[in-house]
Amino acid sequence: MWSEHQKGLYLAVSLIGQAQAVLGDLPKEKRQIFSDLVNALEERFAPSSQTELYRVQFKECRQKASETLPGLGQSVRRLSNLAYPTAPLELRDTLAKEQFIDALVDSEMRLRIKQSRPKELQSNDSDLKLVKRWLTEGQRPQYSEVSGRGYFIRSLWSQFGCLEVHGDVVVRRHMDCEFNVVKLQAVIPMSERKQVLQCCHETKFSSHLGIHKTIEKIRQSFYWPGLQSDVRTYVAGCNQCTMRKRSMKRKRVSWRLEDNGRHESKRPACMAYNVNK
Repeated sequence: MWSEHQKGLYLAVSLIGQAQAVLGDLPKEKRQIFSDLVNALEERFAPSSQTELYRVQFKECRQKASETLPGLGQSVRRLSNLAYPTAPLELRDTLAKEQFIDALVDSEMRLRIKQSRPKELQSNDSDLKLVKRWLTEGQRPQYSEVSGRGYFIRSLWSQFGCLEVHGDVVVRRHMDCEFNVVKLQAVIPMSERKQVLQCCHETKFSSHLGIHKTIEKIRQSFYWPGLQSDVRTYVAGCNQCTMRKRSMKRKRVSWRLEDNGRHESKRPACMAYNVNK
């Protein structure tokens, strides 16, 4: 069994670089005392504010361009352990999994992972928890109980007959008139709508669809009150779509000018003479 003096001596001779500089800040009589060395190193390299810094890094962690999924997973796991050192292992694992999904650069993959577990999408939304309780109890409340709430909850209240709980997930029954089938659409909370819009409009598999096609693509799997209005606003604010429309307008103007030039050049000489006369 090593004594405190022996551990302190071994630690002192093992220090290199910036850690070795810590020895110079200690009084000579404390440089070989293990507990004093540990305290000095913690104050130098692990201040109390370091945990907050790790938490910021953890929440802002994003996949780098050349970073592999295993590499991203290791980075997220390391930061979760540093950011929440005293949290239970199960909690750290849950936080790491959620951050790993949010850190993915591929929005389509991110959405597909979340789509595969819609229960978790709805678990943190208070409005959907309330709607799920209505459906589970099989009783729609009086309108006076929801009249003072937002449009989202009032709209779902009015569609109570079209809603159901399927696999512990609130879904809406939607009749697809084209194929004459009823589809079950997962009701999406406010916090996830932007990702759905981005995936169904902007990704390489969507190719910046127009308003109606984007709506139809979303309706294949998802629904939320105000869907059509949100899609129109999102597409109207899409920079790439706006630039493409401007480019098309310029081309149309140039085609008209070219056509006018050709028509004028084909006029008979007598008409040209009368016009210029």
